[in-house]
Amino acid sequence: MELSMDFFPTPVGHSRDEISSPGWGDVENGTMSAVLEPPDPIRASADRIRLVFAFLTVLLATVGNSLSLAVMCHRTMRGTSAATYLAAIAAADTFAVYFGQLPVIAKHFSDDIANLATQWQCSGRYFCLYTTGDVAVWLVLALTVDRFVAVRLPHRAKQLCTVTRASVVCLLLTILATLKNVSILFAYTVDTDAGGRGTCSFLPALKHYMIFVRPWVAFTLYTLIPISSVFVLNLLIIQRLISVHRATKGSRSSNFAQSSLTAMFLSVSIVFVVLLTPAMLNHATRAYREETSLSYLITAILDSCSYLNHSVNFFLYCLTGRRFRAVFVAMVSGCCGRHVPEEKMSRTTTNADVAHSATNLS
Repeated sequence: MELSMDFFPTPVGHSRDEISSPGWGDVENGTMSAVLEPPDPIRASADRIRLVFAFLTVLLATVGNSLSLAVMCHRTMRGTSAATYLAAIAAADTFAVYFGQLPVIAKHFSDDIANLATQWQCSGRYFCLYTTGDVAVWLVLALTVDRFVAVRLPHRAKQLCTVTRASVVCLLLTILATLKNVSILFAYTVDTDAGGRGTCSFLPALKHYMIFVRPWVAFTLYTLIPISSVFVLNLLIIQRLISVHRATKGSRSSNFAQSSLTAMFLSVSIVFVVLLTPAMLNHATRAYREETSLSYLITAILDSCSYLNHSVNFFLYCLTGRRFRAVFVAMVSGCCGRHVPEEKMSRTTTNADVAHSATNLS
């Protein structure tokens, strides 16, 4: 999740050129101050919305993504490239929520916890947040490409859609995200007052870049390119699956399973687009407009919704993924002492199955 510096809300009563990090202090003209008091009810409501969503998303991410990871690592699931991507997405999503939302909760309980006293506290948090966020988003694109290959290039699916290749892609994306954001570690400086409270500020040479340039870089790499690519690839996938459906209409179970698998991946993509695009576009344009109480509230709502993108995948899988649902129910039944036959968990298609059906059309 490339949460650019402009991903965070503007401090209460501050100008359009100011950026803040909820919970870890706020940036006023490039310098973070630790204490802010909302001067009006609208801003106070916005801060309460952030806090409520912080608790909600941390809870959903912890429980939901942990369960998703457990299902994807189940012996009936882990042999597919899609499961590898989905497991990696669950891990990246969880850390993105933690680095973004735990500071909001910490600030609520204690200003001392939120004190920015060291270079690591200042730069390290942003570096970890941006990196895990980037990885989570790029993995959604990688998953869509994997699905595209399985459906549109069936003759090569068995060679390209493998667990080994998926693991390599996950590693490469993590390395690229790390390299992309490593400059964040050197973009800030920390000043400590007599009371030991630290303030985190942009280096003077980078202030213009961080306020006016980086938000657009974030919007392009974190939102525009991934979302455009996911949209086009999904259109091509749907087109191909319609052809598969028509050619195999006599096989009802095969069509149902393929539709279920497609619906599961599409749901992730749709939620990704709907929850993320407004927030990132809002932050990319914030430096060019006046900050008001209403815009502060809108930003708080959009920011909070964007974190849901990293928290609700488990529920989307349960709602739309037939095989995921079957494995999850089997795991819960196993914990309750009831055994579910393994073949019952496998009565859905994998990428290889879809590729096989598509091959028959060639």
